[in-house]
Amino acid sequence: MNRTDSAETAADLAAEAALLEIAEELGLSDLLDRAEPFTLRQATDLAAVPAPGAAAYLGALVSAGLVEQAAQDGPDTPRADLADRRS
Repeated sequence: MNRTDSAETAADLAAEAALLEIAEELGLSDLLDRAEPFTLRQATDLAAVPAPGAAAYLGALVSAGLVEQAAQDGPDTPRADLADRRS
């Protein structure tokens, strides 16, 4: 691994940590820890935030590889090891 790879890995880990901290603050950690599909509506209701904000946050989780989206408007599914990654 070269220095650039190490820096990118560190940046990725920092970004994941920040996203998971946001989940904790929004009250979404339990939803993500279940590793079961959930809808935008469920996330919006739990976090008590407007749908556009929740959708943007879930998009960031998908981009980071922490959550998988089955279809354009389908349910999102957290990675099976997400609860372990938060520990």
